[in-house]
Amino acid sequence: MRVFQPDAAVITNVVFKDIRIEEAHHLISLWLGKLPVSPDKEFGKINGVAFEKINATSKSPLDIIEGDATHVIENLTFRNVCINKKPLKPNMIRFNEFTKNVAFVPLVCCSVK
Repeated sequence: MRVFQPDAAVITNVVFKDIRIEEAHHLISLWLGKLPVSPDKEFGKINGVAFEKINATSKSPLDIIEGDATHVIENLTFRNVCINKKPLKPNMIRFNEFTKNVAFVPLVCCSVK
């Protein structure tokens, strides 16, 4: 589940919902950055991404979610996201100070079938 943002657009209101993953590599990734092939001089922002009712098994750590001082990633919700049958917690995902308004809402974790 990835939001990849290499140009000046603002990505908003993305929902990943009701997903079961048996083996995950790079499970969650939100990326802002400039690519040499992009015609835009700046890159945009990511605002409003929700991960809901997701059950996954993963041997690798979760990906980094990072913005920068002028290109923030904000308003993220992790609702009922379970990794290896355990609720996702803030210390399980790496993000920096330019990632704002992150909510972790554990409800009930289901086993991956």
